[in-house]
Amino acid sequence: MRLKLLGTALSAALASFLCAPAGTLAAGEGAQAADDYPNHSVRIINPFPPGSSDTVARLLSEHLGKSLKQTFYIDNKPGASGALGTNMVAKAPADGYTLLFHTCAHAISAVSFKDLPYDAVKDLDPVSRVADSPMVLVANPKLPAQSVQQLIALAKSKPKSLNYASNGPGSITSLAMIMFQGMTGTQITDIPYKGAGPSLTALMAGEVDVMIAPLGAVSAYLKAGRLKALGIASSHRSPQAPDLPTVSEAGVPGFEATCWYGVLAPHGTPQPIVGLLNRHIGDAMRSAEMQKQLAAIGVEPATSTPAEFGSYIQSEIGKWGKVFKDSGATPE
Repeated sequence: MRLKLLGTALSAALASFLCAPAGTLAAGEGAQAADDYPNHSVRIINPFPPGSSDTVARLLSEHLGKSLKQTFYIDNKPGASGALGTNMVAKAPADGYTLLFHTCAHAISAVSFKDLPYDAVKDLDPVSRVADSPMVLVANPKLPAQSVQQLIALAKSKPKSLNYASNGPGSITSLAMIMFQGMTGTQITDIPYKGAGPSLTALMAGEVDVMIAPLGAVSAYLKAGRLKALGIASSHRSPQAPDLPTVSEAGVPGFEATCWYGVLAPHGTPQPIVGLLNRHIGDAMRSAEMQKQLAAIGVEPATSTPAEFGSYIQSEIGKWGKVFKDSGATPE
């Protein structure tokens, strides 16, 4: 959905937002507010429809509700590739009662859209990185390449003859393959589909040759032999597939494409509240129960300080910004 539709949708969404419970802070009340935070329900906006990120968000909200003895609820506000819900949080009172649960799309939107109604860095304060969804380079079983190096050799021997599935221009599945080509000197044709389901269906049917997709989304197909894995796209091997090398160690040093999940708050949220949330999120992600729940959906827990998460977001914006620019695409 293009951002020029944002204005109309945003007006209706903000009207709904203003009716939701929210606290307010007068100047100098940050420390006092943190003393009894939270004293009523906390709204966590997920800027996407129910799905994979929604699942992780709801698991986290349940843990936070138990540990902080208050209701944390997920409010899905999809639209404009996540910009609608993100803008609602950016414009919300900075009191800790409206939070944002976002993904790697936050960094990608910052470089792929030119008219965002918020600043991805200045208008939102990082609270904590929450988890990572490992991406994996997968191929149709009939492709005559059994490793990353063999794929590179095959692609170089037949420029533009191989193709890959993506979830559309500007998606991490597309940008990750653009980065792969740039780092390997290969030319592989992008075949965009409307979402992960159609992309994976096309890959298994042999309509396309390869794809970089979330491990959780393809693990069942790998076990069934309907797809084959060539390498994990993250910086380290996955505990869920310890024998599968990373793309970096398999021949593309420094390659990394991870879709992360994290929590942010409106800029100016009192640091005592941010710190409290960070500690409880960290405790939740380190718990055996949460790790078991995340493993079941192919996601790995990841924690950070607010400062570390902020630096990571800026590095992601820089990385995907370069990929986006090198691809020749222009912001919408």
